[in-house]
Amino acid sequence: MGCFALLLVPAAAYLHSAVRKDAFVRIENRQLYLPTRLNTANTAHRRRHAVSAFTAVVLSSAWVDVVLASAIAGDASLQRYSDENSRLTDRAAQKLLESGIQMASKGADPETQTRDEAMLRKAEERFTLLVDEVAPSYAGGYANRANVRVALGDYSAALRDYDECLRLAPLAPDAWLTRLNRGSTLLALGRNEEALLDLQQSVTLSKNEAIALLGRSSAFHAMGQW
Repeated sequence: MGCFALLLVPAAAYLHSAVRKDAFVRIENRQLYLPTRLNTANTAHRRRHAVSAFTAVVLSSAWVDVVLASAIAGDASLQRYSDENSRLTDRAAQKLLESGIQMASKGADPETQTRDEAMLRKAEERFTLLVDEVAPSYAGGYANRANVRVALGDYSAALRDYDECLRLAPLAPDAWLTRLNRGSTLLALGRNEEALLDLQQSVTLSKNEAIALLGRSSAFHAMGQW
């Protein structure tokens, strides 16, 4: 799936970005976009409940890894379904996708941390047209719109798009990256336990890709597991 390059890294990992940028070059030239403001409210309250929640989530994560590995190894029909929804063959749809990606890239600069909201809104409109009217089963359209919505700070809408992307293509080659972005978005909303499940799956699917490990460590940090 062609995607507007965005990796949402929680505030706790911000200081590591300078030494981790080399890790992103290998991900189809994706760049790092670090929002300057994330939801950090009620941090002390969340930490008081972190230990018991952490234990439950670790157990859940281990179970999810087993299920996920089984699905990847044995579900050929699910793989075909994911492959079909990861391809975009219609030329008009491809042009729409490309124009949206270009606008999104101009709208969010990962180096200067600046955003052009008007340009991002135009990109969002392109991706909405793509998924609503032209290619509603193309998972990449939802992933791109989700990334734009994260850049706009609309995390709840972004989560809905990440959900749909993973429903359409759960075994796509870059599903680990979608889970990483969804998990990081959940962290930004303070939904740490749910975030850890996604981030654990991202580590599993990516076979311990460095940025996935960084995302998971951010979840541990948010839950008070230093």
